[in-house]
Amino acid sequence: MSPRFIRFLIVAILLIPLWSFLAWAFRPVRPINIFILDKTVPENFGPEHRSFNWILTHLKFAKPDRKMYKIKKDYWGFFPVERGGDYNVFDLDSIVSATVDSSTVSSTGIASFNKISKANLTYQEIDSLSNELDMVYYTDMYGIY
Repeated sequence: MSPRFIRFLIVAILLIPLWSFLAWAFRPVRPINIFILDKTVPENFGPEHRSFNWILTHLKFAKPDRKMYKIKKDYWGFFPVERGGDYNVFDLDSIVSATVDSSTVSSTGIASFNKISKANLTYQEIDSLSNELDMVYYTDMYGIY
């Protein structure tokens, strides 16, 4: 092989990943309101829904406020505080309401879904949440055992 071809090959190998990253970085963020429910999170890094969050990041799907979804906190379900110790549970029984933040709607055109505090909702109130969500993702619903 000629030195010219080898130099071209090296430059191509170096530039292709850079080009791919730049193409992803300049791709527009797409806001989407997703309800992720995972009741089997034994660790703080959320291995059960990690692959789903990778897809969201790769496709540039973000929360209505245009911030990317975080694996450790942007889901509902079981939240371990420390290994083998305390935990918090935020699930459908914990939802107070799906509120529409007028500032978010006016700036993005999309309603935001917020948890405020604990309360018991009726079936109809929980069912009405589907009008404000774009997607629901359930993973490993058998819980911690």
